[in-house]
Amino acid sequence: FGSSFSEVPCLARFVALVPPTTMKLTIAFTGAAAAPLKCGVASARFNDCASCLDAVLSTGKVDFWWNWDTETKVDYTALSPANQAKANETFVPMIWGQVLPDGEWDFLSKGTHIMGFNEPDQYGPSCDGDWNPPAYGCGAGEWRGGAPSRGGPPFYPSAGTAGNPHAASYWQDVINKLTAKTGGPRQVVSPSMAQVAEPGASCIGVDPSGADSPKYCYGWLKAFKTATLALDCTDFEGKATNCWDVIDAIQIHAYARTAAEVKEKIKGYETVFQEDFDGTNGRKKKTLWLTEVAMGSNNASEITEFVDDLMNAKDGLNNRETFGFVEKVSWFSDYSFDSFKVGTYVPHENEVWSSTLFFPFGQLSPVGERFFSHCGMSSVLV
Repeated sequence: FGSSFSEVPCLARFVALVPPTTMKLTIAFTGAAAAPLKCGVASARFNDCASCLDAVLSTGKVDFWWNWDTETKVDYTALSPANQAKANETFVPMIWGQVLPDGEWDFLSKGTHIMGFNEPDQYGPSCDGDWNPPAYGCGAGEWRGGAPSRGGPPFYPSAGTAGNPHAASYWQDVINKLTAKTGGPRQVVSPSMAQVAEPGASCIGVDPSGADSPKYCYGWLKAFKTATLALDCTDFEGKATNCWDVIDAIQIHAYARTAAEVKEKIKGYETVFQEDFDGTNGRKKKTLWLTEVAMGSNNASEITEFVDDLMNAKDGLNNRETFGFVEKVSWFSDYSFDSFKVGTYVPHENEVWSSTLFFPFGQLSPVGERFFSHCGMSSVLV
């Protein structure tokens, strides 16, 4: 994952010793790059703008898309025939709990991957009455904002007990139910993380509503790894494994004012989960998916510059020597969303951000055009 300055002279000395007739072949072999970065879209807007989904799929650069649901919920008549099939093939459903949606296992017929729980390191998601099945701690059709006080055993990254199961045990139950079905996705994406990889104070058994309690569970996934390594799961190939190595990709979310902050967060996950990305010490080799990313801004010029800084081939995600372990990135696309503190930036009162890749009638926005311009690039080593 990158080379130090001291390695460059060694490579130069090696090339100098290679006969001219074999130099080209040898350089191609020693400089083999990771696969090109794959792009996607995270948006809940396609249910009221199917033409927007048609527009992004028509770029030919969408490897996957998702909407925090198990179903696409799209008007397929607004899509071209080719994009109707593509919408199903590239959709990635997300599971929220142990409750099955109305269609039960029907959602497994779409796509090749399935995502785990959404941001359990935030202690508790909001209740969105449209979600089926509902999120942890929410009833069907219930609408309620998220709050730290809604944390509890389902969000602790440990196993708990039979009478008081925590997230690791819920995960074991859900995964084994999913993999018992045939004809479904073949790969599993971890629960998504909003916070940093490095652990802070333990959040197991902690009520985050307490005055001195941590409000987020930093390092949730590392603790979850420890717990799930001790649990038995079956993967989609029918092979027995532990409930951590059933995972094929680790997913994280990142919102920031600068792309440098996002890349720093990604590198933090690389450090903590190095053996997983390398496939060493008995671990199944995994990749990283950045499944939600956006700039905290409502200025299109600032955001397109942010996209360039994040995605470029010099020091961004398209530098596959440095970020080869990052397999996929999906931009968080919304017309507007509430601002919140990111890094050291504190938003103004009533500040609202925008991150949309498309306009309401289906055309790509300047941000969308810039984002997709960085997708489908050839592997680059510098």
